[in-house]
Amino acid sequence: MADRVGPLGPRWRLWGQFALRGAGFPAHEILRLASTPLATTADHLTPHPRDTPDWKTYEHTYTQTTLTTT
Repeated sequence: MADRVGPLGPRWRLWGQFALRGAGFPAHEILRLASTPLATTADHLTPHPRDTPDWKTYEHTYTQTTLTTT
């Protein structure tokens, strides 16, 4: 079992790749979690520095998105 990442105990293991399927999740609802404005502002970000106008816009958009998608 060389594909195992590591043990978690006698009965649990971690693998590098896995898939999870949950019955009953309405797939058509996933788009409600997507935010085009948030993705657009994220596309303009650079890693550093974080005090640029683009980061401020992203932080504001992120806050607004979390309020409307929760």
